[in-house]
Amino acid sequence: MVSTLVPPASTVSTQKPHFFSSLESHGDRVAIVLPDGCHLSYRELAERADGYARQFSRRHQLLVIEMRNDIKAIAAYLGALRSGTPVILAAEGATSREHPIIATFRPEMAVLHRGSAWEIEARGEHADDDESALHPDLAVMLSTSGSTGSPKLVKLSQANLHENARSIAEYLEITPERRAITNLPLHYSYGLSVLNSHLAAGASVVLTELSVVDEEFWQVVRREQVTDLPGVPYTYELFEKVGLRSDPPESLRVMTQAGGRLPPNLVRDYSEFARSRGIRFFVMYGQTEATARMAYLPPEQTLENSDCIGVAIPRGKFEIRDEAGNAIRKPGHSGELVYQGPNVMMGYALKREDLAAPAKLTELQTGDIAQWSEAGFVKIVGRSSRFSKIAGLRIGLDDVERILRESGRRSYATGNDEFVAVALIDGSDAASARQLLAERCKLPSHHLIVFNLDEAPTLPSGKIDYLTIRKAGEELHRKEAADVVTGDDPVRALYGKALGQARIDDDASFATLGGDSLSYMIVSRGLEKMLGVLPQHWERLTFHDLEALRQERALNPVKQRATTTLSVDVLLRLLAISTIFIGHGAPDHTGWLRGGTTILFCLAGYSLCRFQREQFLAGSVVPAIKGAFRRIVIPYLLLMTALLFATKMPPHPAWWSLTSVFFIGTEDRGLLFSFWFIEALLHCLLIVSGLFLIPPLRRWARAQPFASGLALTGLGAAAFWVGRHFFGSESFSHKFDGWLYVYMLGWTFAVATRAWQRLLLVAVGSAVVIAQFGPESSRPYWFIGAMLVLAAVREIRLPAGVGGLVSQLAAASYMAYLAHPLVLHVTKFVLPERFPFFDGNVPAAILLAYVGTMLAGVVGAVAWQQVSRIFLMLFGGARRGSTATA
Repeated sequence: MVSTLVPPASTVSTQKPHFFSSLESHGDRVAIVLPDGCHLSYRELAERADGYARQFSRRHQLLVIEMRNDIKAIAAYLGALRSGTPVILAAEGATSREHPIIATFRPEMAVLHRGSAWEIEARGEHADDDESALHPDLAVMLSTSGSTGSPKLVKLSQANLHENARSIAEYLEITPERRAITNLPLHYSYGLSVLNSHLAAGASVVLTELSVVDEEFWQVVRREQVTDLPGVPYTYELFEKVGLRSDPPESLRVMTQAGGRLPPNLVRDYSEFARSRGIRFFVMYGQTEATARMAYLPPEQTLENSDCIGVAIPRGKFEIRDEAGNAIRKPGHSGELVYQGPNVMMGYALKREDLAAPAKLTELQTGDIAQWSEAGFVKIVGRSSRFSKIAGLRIGLDDVERILRESGRRSYATGNDEFVAVALIDGSDAASARQLLAERCKLPSHHLIVFNLDEAPTLPSGKIDYLTIRKAGEELHRKEAADVVTGDDPVRALYGKALGQARIDDDASFATLGGDSLSYMIVSRGLEKMLGVLPQHWERLTFHDLEALRQERALNPVKQRATTTLSVDVLLRLLAISTIFIGHGAPDHTGWLRGGTTILFCLAGYSLCRFQREQFLAGSVVPAIKGAFRRIVIPYLLLMTALLFATKMPPHPAWWSLTSVFFIGTEDRGLLFSFWFIEALLHCLLIVSGLFLIPPLRRWARAQPFASGLALTGLGAAAFWVGRHFFGSESFSHKFDGWLYVYMLGWTFAVATRAWQRLLLVAVGSAVVIAQFGPESSRPYWFIGAMLVLAAVREIRLPAGVGGLVSQLAAASYMAYLAHPLVLHVTKFVLPERFPFFDGNVPAAILLAYVGTMLAGVVGAVAWQQVSRIFLMLFGGARRGSTATA
């Protein structure tokens, strides 16, 4: 598989024209895949670029482009290069006249995104004076301060851009068949280099503004057969959260990483994963001052050299120099890393006049302290410059101090590649300073530790002791402070409301907190409202991840969809519970509706596997059991106790021990008859929990999830056979023995990744359910239909209003189930006695039973949430993580 990546004889390294001036040479090859799936050829891309080039009529006017991941922004960028128009590439929202960069460099033209349209805006006449002059080699200017807004730009020439794109395409062996995706912003040098290098090789680029935590992103990757996936360290953390290594796209051929240091353990993990899948994994190193890339670690060397950045890119060269400027060649000796190559920038620009200056640099002093490894690779061991590189952003620590100084605060900033620590010396409010920095730096606030000190720590020399400040920041970063669940922390408040818990740690997730299908609907709806788009596998993301994503989306909002995406089991659950309520409303007339209970047991197993599988594989079954008791058993016990006393039924210990199905006969259950389902469901959960406490079974379930699930389904079928033939159980059993196989069948559906596996489950389930209920019953056919839907459809998109209603009803389904015996008592006995219209009126009985039950469920769900909230406020402690300011 890897051999197909070797470039042909006519590789990009032999191209003489700049890549952006020879787009037409690739003819009708696909250059850009648009978000709607349409393909744009190189010829069409060149035409669009030239359309912009003609509008940039006066050469050497300074241009700024709001560089979104959009075809019009790309066409404008390429048009600027083709016309020789120097251009500043700015982030979305960073093109206003008041922005420090714009106010300092005063571009005469701007390409802006306004609403849903793009426009070219004239911002002033070009003046033919020394102050406004632009050097003829100047092509692109990028901010080197991450997102702090410092008016300091890196000046790149056309040759810088072409040579770096050429080198990257060469060592990544990019061929025209390759296809990348824009999951990184194009105003960022790494994201821009992905576009440039693929265009230089005649390959294609898929445009998207989706995040890698959005399930739709991976649908695009699979649909468009993306081969190249780039990422910064934070991206790889998210790859882990969404389970990329467990289910990678089949088209994936190359993964690249830059934008900061990836922990060596993740380098090794992805190296092993990539080798096992025939994927090439490149760890890379670069700076905006070198256009993008300076080094790469050959994929075959990553496992043995996971702490290294590798070798210089083609036509580049590294030296490590001591304080006297002498080259260090011996491994293990540290010095400053210096780079030489045709991609070294022209220089910095601090004011408009600097744009007229020619290239001044022949080499780049990186500011990084490095050593040669024994294998001849470069290893970064420290940093001499004052900046942190976090989530792909380069955060200048001097810029952080400047931002706070301009706001009237006295502060000192230090940090590492995980967080920025800021000590306030003037007693100003730490929370507001943190919020200001989060907004200005476009950095999730959990990366900012802001605290107060009475005075600045100093060294004997009188200089600021930044080491002491950083250690204080590290301590606060680790510390967990107490906090009550309130609206000030919306993600935590949402989870507390849905899961009924007060003590929630930052590293907890929906799964580790024992989340289930009932709380799923509440949390998923709330997160979708906060984030705009529900992240893929959000139930595995920690509070740390979700809060960072929420703050990121608050700073860079995602348009709320007009539709809601629901997992298909949500719809099936609502359908199943509806058949039960309607069927019980007029049982003599609705025999053909029997079968909802079987579906519910299957969906319960499906949800348990979906949300708790990783916990169960680790032997951690208590969260799921506690969650079931909190959200299912406690409301049931309260209602059941009230009904026992209200109806004066004989009390029996079995009711409270949840074993009434074993000791109380059908004829003696009275109004509590339907609650056998709750006990049997809980017994299935306890049995499966006990099985997963067995280490060999857990190892087998991890190694062979489908085979083990199928075997446990067979175990459940055997339990039914034993119950029927030895204990006289009926086909419709009120005990777990009639439902354990359905429960485990649902579990196995959740791990079935292949079409043949899902079809096999449908066949097995059909055979067993027909054997249980007989072909003359309606139960098997409702269940078979539900299995077919579960096998063929994973999710469904509905209009937002409809989806919200479905979610709300599904979330209230359990409370509706608890309420439905009471509602049926009213509709069957109370109303017909008082109102003759209802006596024998079957349609009215069905309508009243269903609508009344669903309304009772919604009211009951809201009431129970309020009761739980009050209980937590009165008796619950709370916990918050390290993002607090001191």
